[in-house]
Amino acid sequence: MKDKSGVPIRLGDQVRICKVDTGTVVVAADENAYDPRFPRSEWAEIATGILVETARGALVHLQKTADVEVMRETGPPSPSLSPTDD
Repeated sequence: MKDKSGVPIRLGDQVRICKVDTGTVVVAADENAYDPRFPRSEWAEIATGILVETARGALVHLQKTADVEVMRETGPPSPSLSPTDD
């Protein structure tokens, strides 16, 4: 998934959601990448898009790029991501 300006969104990236909230990408389903705290075995229903843990502790599932802006890229480049088999 890419943000509204075309920047790839990766696991661990800091993002702004709907111009008001910020958080960290904890699941990048399109990349098959899951934070260890959110294993695929428990979050398999998230088949597309990203799951963001906001600064306030909420979990937000997003599938539309218009609502997301990468603030700081912290995740590894997509080709080096390894799928998890949890």
